[in-house]
Amino acid sequence: MGVGYVQATQRRGWRHSASRAYLWPAKRRDNLRIVTHAQALGLRFEGTRVVGVDYLRRGKRRQATAAKAVVLCAGTFGSPQLLMLSGVGPAAHLREHGIEVRHDLPGVGENMQDHAGISQTMWVNRKTYNVQTGLLSALFYGAQWLLAGTGPASTPIAQVCGFRRCDPSKSRSHVQYLFSPAGYDLTADGPEVFDRPAITGITNLHRPYSAGTVRLASADPRPARDPAEPVCR
Repeated sequence: MGVGYVQATQRRGWRHSASRAYLWPAKRRDNLRIVTHAQALGLRFEGTRVVGVDYLRRGKRRQATAAKAVVLCAGTFGSPQLLMLSGVGPAAHLREHGIEVRHDLPGVGENMQDHAGISQTMWVNRKTYNVQTGLLSALFYGAQWLLAGTGPASTPIAQVCGFRRCDPSKSRSHVQYLFSPAGYDLTADGPEVFDRPAITGITNLHRPYSAGTVRLASADPRPARDPAEPVCR
């Protein structure tokens, strides 16, 4: 359906997050207050209306109230977690943890999907970016990135992407192909570049049929002390 360059959230070759792009430039505005080192505990209600949030900061329980609206944006797991901790979610599940049900909303924490994918690496007989490109090349690439924000060190995990529609009766693509002129393996700590000239392709499935569920492990909003017992599963 199409092939093109991969877009990246970068500026001058560096990762440019939403925080850097929008929040940092506005942090000195009089109508903005940023609270860090804080853990959201739950939403505050007046009847059926959310009016603020309770949070923990430096060991003390605090609260923030809203004059007009509350925007809940805590991520894939944090958003349903806070809703359920606040009594919004599947009633039976909330009662299992002794949480007062404010609104029985079975859809909270349901239909969780992820784009499954596989990677393929092929060794090649021409020069590509790898960990043995040499000291001079590494210094050159590093200087190119730091001074100009360009070069191999500034590129995202892939450079080219293509989209394919597997079912002709559908109007949207189902598979995305990513290509990078480097050989690497995806690990929990990030990509590890191989020591041989190689290229890597990644195939992602856009719209999987399978779906998962997020549920509370306990009524405690704080992160679990035991990593084997996460707050959400």
